[in-house]
Amino acid sequence: MNINLHIDELVMKGIGLEAHQKAELKSSFEGALKKLLSQKEVIPNLHNDGVVKKINSRPISIGKNSAPSQIGKNIAYSVYEGIKR
Repeated sequence: MNINLHIDELVMKGIGLEAHQKAELKSSFEGALKKLLSQKEVIPNLHNDGVVKKINSRPISIGKNSAPSQIGKNIAYSVYEGIKR
């Protein structure tokens, strides 16, 4: 199975990150989501026409000292749960 994921926009308000932290968050998010999607779990939304146009995901909590890599993983899990619905 091939999965092509295109995220047009990821908006994070109130999170002050430097460029290298944004890159770390992005890399962590992509890696975690890729790992989750590569599991052999059946995801009903992907078996209809293979296109998920919109994902409603749960909010995540971000602590003041949260590492960008952990934020990325938390976002990935939230997106993954949204895909599974």
